[in-house]
Amino acid sequence: MEIIGYRSKINITQVLPCVKEGLTRSHENEVRKLMDTSWLYDPFGDNFEQEEYSGGFYENSYAESMNTILLSENQIYEYLQEYIQLMIEKENEVKQGERVEVDNSKEDISELEKFLEEERERIRLEQQQADLNEVIENEPKSELVANKEEVEQEQEEEVRTQEVISKEMFSNNEDEVENLKMEFEEELQSAPPNESIESDKFEEVEEESELPQPNSNEEKIDEQENNLKLDDEKNEEYEQHQYEAKIEEKHEIELAQIVHEEEMEFIKEKHKENEDHEDFIKEGEQSQIKQELEVNHEIKYSETEVLTIHLEELERVTTSRYKEEEHREIEEFVDLQLELEEILKQCRKIEQQALLEIKKIEFDSEKPSKENFERVKKLYHLQTGKRPIYANKETKGFKEWLEQINESGGKIKGEQSKELKVEQEKEEEWMIFLKNWIKKESGEEISLQMKNEVIKIIEKYNELDELATKFQELYKQKKVNRLSQSEKKEFKTLIKTLQKIDPSNIVLFTNLRAIKRFLTHQKLGKAQKNRILNHVFTQFSPIKQFNQTLTHKHNSYSTLDLINDLLQIFPDIDDKLKNLSKTKLLEDISIIIFSKRKHFLKHILSKIRNSNNPDYNPNYNFSIEVLNIAEENIKKKYGSSSKLILKYLEIYIQKNRDLKHYYHEQWRKFNPNLKSRFFEQLSSTSKAYWFGFLSSDGAITSGNDPSRKRYQISIEISKKDRNHLVKFCRTLGLNPDKIGERIRTLNNKKFPLVYIIFTCKPMFQDLENLGFREFKEGSELKFHLKNNNLSYALLLGLYDGDGKEGGTTLYSTNYSVLVQIKITYKIKNEIRKREVDELPEELKFKIKRTKPIYEFALSGSLLNKMMKSHPYSLTRKRKKFSEQLHVIETIKNKIGSPEALEKLIKTHGKEKLAKMLKISFNTLHKLANEWNVNVKKLSAVEKLKAEVKIKENLRRMIEINGKEKTAKKLNIGYKTLLNLMNEWNINTKYLTKKELLKFKLGNKKNLEKLLNNSSLTQLAKKFGVGRNTIKRLYDE
Repeated sequence: MEIIGYRSKINITQVLPCVKEGLTRSHENEVRKLMDTSWLYDPFGDNFEQEEYSGGFYENSYAESMNTILLSENQIYEYLQEYIQLMIEKENEVKQGERVEVDNSKEDISELEKFLEEERERIRLEQQQADLNEVIENEPKSELVANKEEVEQEQEEEVRTQEVISKEMFSNNEDEVENLKMEFEEELQSAPPNESIESDKFEEVEEESELPQPNSNEEKIDEQENNLKLDDEKNEEYEQHQYEAKIEEKHEIELAQIVHEEEMEFIKEKHKENEDHEDFIKEGEQSQIKQELEVNHEIKYSETEVLTIHLEELERVTTSRYKEEEHREIEEFVDLQLELEEILKQCRKIEQQALLEIKKIEFDSEKPSKENFERVKKLYHLQTGKRPIYANKETKGFKEWLEQINESGGKIKGEQSKELKVEQEKEEEWMIFLKNWIKKESGEEISLQMKNEVIKIIEKYNELDELATKFQELYKQKKVNRLSQSEKKEFKTLIKTLQKIDPSNIVLFTNLRAIKRFLTHQKLGKAQKNRILNHVFTQFSPIKQFNQTLTHKHNSYSTLDLINDLLQIFPDIDDKLKNLSKTKLLEDISIIIFSKRKHFLKHILSKIRNSNNPDYNPNYNFSIEVLNIAEENIKKKYGSSSKLILKYLEIYIQKNRDLKHYYHEQWRKFNPNLKSRFFEQLSSTSKAYWFGFLSSDGAITSGNDPSRKRYQISIEISKKDRNHLVKFCRTLGLNPDKIGERIRTLNNKKFPLVYIIFTCKPMFQDLENLGFREFKEGSELKFHLKNNNLSYALLLGLYDGDGKEGGTTLYSTNYSVLVQIKITYKIKNEIRKREVDELPEELKFKIKRTKPIYEFALSGSLLNKMMKSHPYSLTRKRKKFSEQLHVIETIKNKIGSPEALEKLIKTHGKEKLAKMLKISFNTLHKLANEWNVNVKKLSAVEKLKAEVKIKENLRRMIEINGKEKTAKKLNIGYKTLLNLMNEWNINTKYLTKKELLKFKLGNKKNLEKLLNNSSLTQLAKKFGVGRNTIKRLYDE
């Protein structure tokens, strides 16, 4: 908390110290006057040129509001008193409830014990009766008399044995009583404070020894149970007296004068351990009672088991439980008493040493030094209640007091020193306790900022307390018009000083003042203090709201905060800006730092603070463009001295994430939810997909005027895909209601379209950085395509914009991009140029006739990867493609055109052509259907015609080879050959070798010419006939 400095802006009306039973509405309104920003003096208000304090009405209003806040301490104190009373009542109710539970449990035990006695008696009588009945039934009547005598003798013997047992038990009890006497005597010697209690217990034990002894086993059990009850009651009384004695001992220790904090904390820890030990003993007793109740409850179900369990429980409890606890408590009490005595001795020694040191320091010299003069003045004020200085001069009383100290050798009266010391110890104690508590408290409900503020106010408490006390004194005198001229000046100066303090800190100080008064005046234990503080800081509405306000303040840094910090820092680093008025300082900073006109900051402050300003905006923020200019100017002008200022600018940007990028930014006004930096980086498949889709169907426009860019972004698609455009709007944060519709006419055909247009400079610039403009102009993608989902999603966006529905073809006017895709993914298909008329109807409206259009068939495997990369693509184009689809595209490239395919099918038929192309018949059939090639399957005769072509060729083949050999050679059936011969009227037969040779030679002259050059044997080999055949033909 800075007492001197500009006041930080907090909504103080949320932290007023008003509780439901506390301040009245009139008081609350007065407090609100002080805390309302319109009433507070502020250097940045509408009249901030008026730097001097105005006084008058404002002085009275501020003083009344301040007095109301300080007086609220009484209401807070009363509230704390009511709370502690309620807390004590609740604790008493809880204790009373526990006692009632214990009493009820004891009553239940006594009822169960009575029930046990009755049941045991009934069982014994039934058993005796059953034994007598058996004897009577089994033995004859003549022996009844003798048996009766024997039974009587046995009963007499049992009585005698019981008497002997009782005597032995009596002697044992006497020994036990003597042992108890010895133990109690030792206790009396070791614990004198509880002497009366031990003597009473000893007498009760003596009375026990005089009680009649049991005559039977059942009576002995009853007697032991009664003894157990008596022991319980005695132990409870003993523990109660011991507890009260410890409480008295604690109060004595608390009254001791302990100087040092470490010893005080040590004693408090010991007290806490004792309290925990007592709680532990009580919980043990309650759990023991519950166990006894459970055991007694089980007795009802098994009578025989009841006796054994009860006996064992009685023996165990009587032999071990109470004796061990008594001895342990006595030993702990003695140890605790010895430890406390040692601590007190050490504290007294330390206290004496501290007093000697204080006396030496304060009263060593005849007159205090300058360093200790302030301490002496405080000491005088605390002792006498009077002011040591008045009108900048020492008062007569203060001078006499100093002379009295010098004459007496620096000694202060014993009573005054004791009172002063006690008061100082009380003040130090509450401060130390509150500091330690606030530090140890977890930060879940109390924020770290709240802890720091409380600790700062505790450290400045005395200074604030002096200001508040002085203010209240002068205010009371002012109310009755008893202020002198010097006091009036002092009052005005005091108000100015208070104005410089954060009003929220004054409110928090008032609350702490009430807490301090409550802690010092009320006698409370450590646990009660902890509960009070926990309630105040977590449940008390004013402090709880103040905690929330501090947390919000810590997480925010407004424009007003930045201007305040700049006004404080610049005069420290620039000598030219020192000793300037606030108005002049604002003007210089506007010109030098922000490169604006001199009233730039003044107008901004008016926008933030003046609600009557037509441009009123309390949440006004600087644009990033303005901050960048300021940063550059600061670095140039101040160099290395600018680090602190730049740090404030950095914090401002970090705390205000949604800053405008430039002053005239309009997209926030019309599209406040737009994700302006959505395309800053293509870091997700969603961003990559929509960038591809926008590259295909979108456009950016900056306008023709370079001095006033439009930064316009638009996208237009077919009306049937309107839902997809809605997806685009919701992804980017646009309002789908702004989607428009229009109809475009092309070649006398109407195309219904939907579109959206918006402006955003950051998104426009990001699209340009990604190469959007270059893509539209025909360059390849700036994005480096790879085998990953980001690349597949981008291609999917291009395909949804310009791809063929149900097919693999991608159309584009950008030839470079198609080549980039072909090379990256090693696709063998060729890129073909098409005319606009050849495009599908859904793509015709997108292409200008001045641009050439290209088509490129993607592979099925690539398309499937694209579909998997982004599941929210255009629904009507989503399809799983066969991995063999690229085969059809390969065949297309081989065949070339539908006409060529028709010719091949007519020539070879689909089956033969499919084998020749090494594809399936279905694949060739799909291609024929795609190209609308409707050719019927050729018959065998037609195939033969196509192969032999003319009639003479077939005739010669038959004459040379014969019919059968010709059919085999043509791979047709013999009947097919006969059918064609009948159709062409070919009646030729197979020629002999001689006839065939005659047909080849033509006439005898040709043969003679051959014989002139060759022999008969050579000609026979040449024509593949025998020598005799040629000779016979020559002879003819």
